[in-house]
Amino acid sequence: RCKDDEILLQYVRLVQFLLSKIQLVFEKNKGDLSSFPGSKECLAAVHYSLAFAAEWYRDCQDKAGICDSPLDLHVFLSTVKLVRRLLDFEAERTIKRPLQAIFFTGLSRILSGQRKTFPASLRASANKKIGRAIRQKICLARADYIGLVASEMAYMLSTEQSTLDSGTLVASYLVRDLYIAGEDESPSISRLASVCESVLWFWKYMTVHEPDEICTVRLCSSAGTSSFDRPIIERLYAPVSGLVIGLCGSGIETRNVSLSSVTSTINTDRLCVSELYDSDSSCTEMVLGATEDDGTVSPEKRAQAQLLKGLCHAAHCIALVSVELNAKQATLYK
Repeated sequence: RCKDDEILLQYVRLVQFLLSKIQLVFEKNKGDLSSFPGSKECLAAVHYSLAFAAEWYRDCQDKAGICDSPLDLHVFLSTVKLVRRLLDFEAERTIKRPLQAIFFTGLSRILSGQRKTFPASLRASANKKIGRAIRQKICLARADYIGLVASEMAYMLSTEQSTLDSGTLVASYLVRDLYIAGEDESPSISRLASVCESVLWFWKYMTVHEPDEICTVRLCSSAGTSSFDRPIIERLYAPVSGLVIGLCGSGIETRNVSLSSVTSTINTDRLCVSELYDSDSSCTEMVLGATEDDGTVSPEKRAQAQLLKGLCHAAHCIALVSVELNAKQATLYK
């Protein structure tokens, strides 16, 4: 192992040590540190720990050695342990919310980073010096890591869902915090767009029978899956499916038709979940009901239609995921 690897390993051990000490000090001084979960120091510790967990594999030179010592996974697990303990503390919601937001954003960054590097791990041409067995072992290790991240994101979304406010659905604040552009993304691409693209890529890898130049194989989860991809897909199926369902349930945001055109961008349908009926005029008319005397539709009716369409579209997307995910596949994930 080269000298740089030794230094990096020492750095990771130091980070794990500090994270564990933060947790220990907090548990022994809960009364005096009740506001710590929302402090700048705590948020910075979580942010930079997850940033390392997101970037390490991309810069790692010894890909084969990742199976024996996945440093990003070690830091990730230590960070999760600390965050869970801080969130379990009975503090005010306003104190916990910034920690939840920074944690979820960090998880989304990891998922997007793994999306960029995972195809190369699958591709034989990118790993000519590594045999098939080692390459599969690397992919399995990465799939376990991706599964843990996706599961954590799905769990958080299940606890922070869309809410109904004055007749309109408002997306979870976890999702809304992803609207802003990411640090490592184009200014025109929000973190939410990057997360959605990453989730859909993994979903396509698991379900679509379509070999292409990106992956060794893109196969469905049926009996036709190759022996190389089958165990990888088994590790990804349940957590990625849960994340898709979580985004559908927590990302619904219907338009507030009562707002003026100047302020209407405050409540916009970022995931387009209210567009299900827009191509079917008869169905739209059925939802909107009777019009006013001048032929227009009242704002109340339009708000009801947007709400119903958003809920129907979310239910439709969740049903599509449920059809693909059977009970056996769900129980395979541990």
